[in-house]
Amino acid sequence: MLRHRALRIPALLLAFLLLATITTPGPPPPAGRAGTARLSARAVPLDEDDPGRRRVGALIFLRGWELSSDDQSFGGLSAMQVEGARVIAVGDAGTLFEFDLPTGEGATELRIVPLSAGGRSAKSGRDTESLALHGGRAWIGFEGLNAVARYRRDGWAEESAARPDEP
Repeated sequence: MLRHRALRIPALLLAFLLLATITTPGPPPPAGRAGTARLSARAVPLDEDDPGRRRVGALIFLRGWELSSDDQSFGGLSAMQVEGARVIAVGDAGTLFEFDLPTGEGATELRIVPLSAGGRSAKSGRDTESLALHGGRAWIGFEGLNAVARYRRDGWAEESAARPDEP
């Protein structure tokens, strides 16, 4: 009798682990809605155990932030580029974010732009992974499609897209 009780807990833990690993993922995150939200920045050190540390090899750490927003579409940032004091970033759900480069702790305005997806509606078709800015244009890479789309930055309209031919 005692042996059966001793085996019951490990058996229940194993069953729980098996059930937890075979659940299906939820729906893809929303593409976001155009507008503005609040972005909060909290300064973070390079090394929490040694907050005065500023160097790792040749890297000299200048500043770091933990960013959060009251808008649920913010997050999953795949790429970002800083131009002057402005940050442009793209997220996994095909949403572009623009905000001022934090200079300290506090809040700033976050501009949210759902990218036109050229017929790509599923999350796999909106999953942005790279960003390059030049003048009035932006090139954004889409992971699941192996595609690159060119956007006009004055309104973020897609101008063209290219992807390799199917083998």
